[in-house]
Amino acid sequence: GNKNVLVVAHGNSLRSMIKIIEKIDDESIVGLNLPTGIPIVYEFNENLEPVSKDFLADSKSLQAAQDAVANQGKSK
Repeated sequence: GNKNVLVVAHGNSLRSMIKIIEKIDDESIVGLNLPTGIPIVYEFNENLEPVSKDFLADSKSLQAAQDAVANQGKSK
């Protein structure tokens, strides 16, 4: 049957899991900006391949959070 699994982790741990789930190459994963504190919901088929991915946030909040992560460490 269907199972729900909740994973709570730091950005780098999540990045490594997303790299595997989405089959992202080493060069592309570096540019992945995971918004802090916004859950990601994946749905998988019977072969454990992702069939959908959704962020639990409205588009404006999601974009602001992604921009904040992208700008971390940049000079002001």
